[in-house]
Amino acid sequence: MKDKLFSNIGLKLLAVVFAFIVWVIVLNLDDYVVSKQISGIPVQMLNEDAITSQGQLYYVKSGDTVNIIVKGRRSVIAELNADDFKASADLSQLSITNSVPIKVEAVNKNIASSVSVSMTDSVVTVELEKEETSSVPVTV
Repeated sequence: MKDKLFSNIGLKLLAVVFAFIVWVIVLNLDDYVVSKQISGIPVQMLNEDAITSQGQLYYVKSGDTVNIIVKGRRSVIAELNADDFKASADLSQLSITNSVPIKVEAVNKNIASSVSVSMTDSVVTVELEKEETSSVPVTV
């Protein structure tokens, strides 16, 4: 039994190395589906005048950046970063809970058709305050 295992050890090692090389070649030729997390995409606020026209001010409590998970072919996903996506929140769609849904879209339309995007945090939470003006005398 021991003789069968250790006979032609060079050929057996060569077969393992050859199998590994074939596996790497097939991996590089086949453009398989992968997923990648992209973090820190800044959220742009749209229609701010919907809040300011009512005499209110807002500040963002949470959701000023968004993290996404992109799924698609390896050749496309490998080169993507945060600059390839644009996130926006329309403040005219402010809900009762003072949250706004975030919409993420790819900057390049060719990318948008070949990948699917999912978000981990999909809302921006804002806090509203009433706008007040006051006059203060200043002496020099």
